[in-house]
Amino acid sequence: MKSFAFPLLMFFILWGATLHSQSQQKIDSLKIFLKTAKEDTNKVRALNRLVLLQNTAFPDIAIANAEKAFALAEKLNYSDGQAAALIVMGGAYMTKGNFTKSLECQEKALKIFEATGKKNEIAPINNNMGSVYVEQGNYDKALACFLASLKIEEELGEKVRIAATAANIGVLFQNKGGLTGNIREYEEALKYHNKAYALDKQLGDKFGISVDLNNLGSVYCDMGKLNPSREIFLKALEYLEESLKIKEEVKDLNGLAIVQVNLCDVYTQLGMLEKNANRIAIAIPYGQKALAGFRLIGDPYGTAFTLNKIGQAYFEWHALSHKNAYLDSTIYYLNEGLKIATEIGAKDQLKDGYSNLSEVYEKKGNFREALIYERFYSSIKDTLLNEENARHMNEMQTKYETAEKDKALIRKDAEISKEQAASKQKATERNASIIGFSLMGVLAFFIFRGYRQKKKANEIITLQKSEVELQRDIIGVKNKDITDSINYARRIQRAMITSESFFKKNLPDYFIYYKPKDIVSGDFYWGCKTATEDVLIATGDCTGHGVPGAFMSTIGVSKLNEVVVGRKVSRPSDILDQLRSEVINALNPEGAEEESSDGMDISLCAFRFDTMKLEYAGANNSIYIIRNSELTEKKPDKMPVGKFSGQPGPFTNNEIALQKGDCVYSFTDGYADQFGGEKGKKFKYKQLEELLVSIHGKPMNDQKIILDGVMKTWKGPLEQVDDMLIIGVRV
Repeated sequence: MKSFAFPLLMFFILWGATLHSQSQQKIDSLKIFLKTAKEDTNKVRALNRLVLLQNTAFPDIAIANAEKAFALAEKLNYSDGQAAALIVMGGAYMTKGNFTKSLECQEKALKIFEATGKKNEIAPINNNMGSVYVEQGNYDKALACFLASLKIEEELGEKVRIAATAANIGVLFQNKGGLTGNIREYEEALKYHNKAYALDKQLGDKFGISVDLNNLGSVYCDMGKLNPSREIFLKALEYLEESLKIKEEVKDLNGLAIVQVNLCDVYTQLGMLEKNANRIAIAIPYGQKALAGFRLIGDPYGTAFTLNKIGQAYFEWHALSHKNAYLDSTIYYLNEGLKIATEIGAKDQLKDGYSNLSEVYEKKGNFREALIYERFYSSIKDTLLNEENARHMNEMQTKYETAEKDKALIRKDAEISKEQAASKQKATERNASIIGFSLMGVLAFFIFRGYRQKKKANEIITLQKSEVELQRDIIGVKNKDITDSINYARRIQRAMITSESFFKKNLPDYFIYYKPKDIVSGDFYWGCKTATEDVLIATGDCTGHGVPGAFMSTIGVSKLNEVVVGRKVSRPSDILDQLRSEVINALNPEGAEEESSDGMDISLCAFRFDTMKLEYAGANNSIYIIRNSELTEKKPDKMPVGKFSGQPGPFTNNEIALQKGDCVYSFTDGYADQFGGEKGKKFKYKQLEELLVSIHGKPMNDQKIILDGVMKTWKGPLEQVDDMLIIGVRV
């Protein structure tokens, strides 16, 4: 299966700094400043700095703030501020995968700086544009931009920028090597990445070093695919694991996800080479972590790339285990990756996706589909790589290397001239020193007088600052105490919820998808095995979420244990009847001044595997049973476990005959109630039902991953509104 590793492009901003980890403290400080800031150039600079800190994690918010900065700079006729706003706006558009808009912003900024002749600002813009062209697969234009940037940076002696541009050229040659299958391209890539690595080590730039280590590991991974070698893959693994440590240390979320997906790739390749399924079992969790990371920061290109890699991992797992379900997972992930690649116009990801799907369908014996995708692959590969494009790139590389030799000769001539001028310079410096000492005596008087005036003012400011910091520290301590208390409550709650080991031991095939809205949750799950070897499972949703919900959930779990374990009650309807009495007594003790209407909704299932029967009772919580792609809903009694305004009656006990392969799902209302999609509406039960029917044939753990991925895509940047809990059991 064709595949390439994920190198990391360095994307510059106006001030020549790379995008490090987000600093929430800096963001908060800038927001406070902006609330009272005057409409001047300082506000423009603050807005641009805020955009820089937001554009990786919150690109939409960053774009809105960049537009504000540009409008204010335009109003003030502040050209540098306008250009800066365009540059950071372009970075945010790149994060969103909108390469066309990103290029438009960079080109406008470039025109502004070309008009003012600011070489030191023109170089990073060329670098930015080159990075975008690489993402689009336009390597001809990308190399032209990078070499133009490198020429200026070397003239100015900007080591930080030289390292970043060298890394970007290395990425470009690596991508070209992926297209041509030519080992020389990878050797060129290593040359530039090693140049960047040496400079970053000299500068002590941890962020840059982590990027270089990832890129070196990425190149070795691709070289290993071209000429399979365990030693080369282990070398790639060594670089990537070192990069991972630094990424975690500097809290670079985007870079961390890139290293994780590369580790997924390397472990997959090692698994193939060694015929070792355990390697791929390590690879897929790395891929899932990377996927979560890219979705969290809203990076569509990284998401598409990672979906492709997870699909490849499942394909190789199928090759080693011969489980057809892994082929289905392969097709799912590859198709999801293609959807995103199509939306953002990422041609290299379309190329890989088409190639991989062609190979999968050929494996399944569906030669018609295999041929269609092979044609798609050939077409887009021809678009990415043509003879004219390759000729231009080679010409530019030759010109750059020739220019480097010429510069070396010029530097030698300059050194000779410098020596001749040195003696003359010494005489000039001596005269200047005499004049300088005279001026210093005059300046010293004015400096001392100014110092005394500033000292008095600083004493007042320091006193005020100390008072503010004291109040801030008091608030910080209180917040920490509250958070620590809630985190401790979370540990107590998790300890009371039935352990994962119980479910692994007593259920043949299952998953638990559990996503609390806050640190602690109002949703809970519980399990128990009876004396007759029946397995009881409860899925509960208490009144409220967060701390109030968590209090209720602990009552629910403790009372279930009391009824089932203590009193040996095993019939689901009887359990709910007694549980309701216990909850009401707990919340409304005799003599209480106020009555509580709090309670919980629960679905309670008793799996009797020996007789292939399921007993179910529900308090406002239904269950789904899917058999042969048909979904049946078992409805609950419309009353909670607790006090309510209606007339309480006994809960209904439902008996259901099971068949092998049936999938039983119990859930709370949290998943269906999440807001998202294009119009910000609820997900709703109908869509949940359709989703479960479409995935019920997949392995249970894969279903959990898909449910999580679908919900993350649905919610997007919107906040989670409720706890989510779904339990799936395959009979």
